[in-house]
Amino acid sequence: MEGEFNASYNGGSFPDLPFGTYTAKITLSDYHYDWGTELVKKVIVSPENPHPKVTFAFHYLDENKLTIGFDQPVPAGTVVKVVGNDGISRLLPQSIYDLLRFETMLMNGSYRVHVDLPAGYRVAENDFLYEVSNRINYHLLSLVKDVIKPNPEVHSGAIVEPWIQPENPTLVIDEVPSRQAETPVTPDQLVVSESPGTPAQPAASETKEVATNKPVAVTYHTGGQAEVVATPATGLPKTGQEALASTVLSLFGMTSLALAGFVASKKREG
Repeated sequence: MEGEFNASYNGGSFPDLPFGTYTAKITLSDYHYDWGTELVKKVIVSPENPHPKVTFAFHYLDENKLTIGFDQPVPAGTVVKVVGNDGISRLLPQSIYDLLRFETMLMNGSYRVHVDLPAGYRVAENDFLYEVSNRINYHLLSLVKDVIKPNPEVHSGAIVEPWIQPENPTLVIDEVPSRQAETPVTPDQLVVSESPGTPAQPAASETKEVATNKPVAVTYHTGGQAEVVATPATGLPKTGQEALASTVLSLFGMTSLALAGFVASKKREG
């Protein structure tokens, strides 16, 4: 005789069975019940024991909520999970009512809590054990944001190649143009005396340059008395006007001499 009996349907009693040997088995129950390994038992119905009693031992599993909270908003991509003694990993979803909490229902027992965070973030406590029991199971974690130190080799987003000291350093001096270009002297501009004791005379161009830097003396006679008039040379910058200044001074001197001679002759005639 086979049959399935549910005590909740018949008030907890079972129908009378003919004498014989039967097998009792737990086929379905609430997940909070842990029946262990003895799910099947034999029972004998006899005249001596027409109503035998079959006993199954179970352990009731309490279930409670575990909540992992954070002291500040967490970045996107944060994952909280626990691993029980059975080795099964369970995920704690983020609460839709409080984004600082991750929670789920777990059977009482010991669990290892692990938190995965994006780069640049960490928690002060991670991979720790937590015992879920018949109480309010809430654990608060401190979120820490790592401070990224700037790389001294990186400036404004550009990577600067480090400078390496050469093995044989060479000093390189850039050529700097002089303020005034030097005029080359040709052999034709030099007047060399044949006498070994006479030093070489400077060229005409050099004499002219010296004359422009010295005062010009003009001598003329006025009634037998010689007068010398010194005309200082104008210190003109060497900008190419030396020749013009020399010519003007020469004409001025010649005119002065002629005028002095003319005045002297007039006095003699008088």
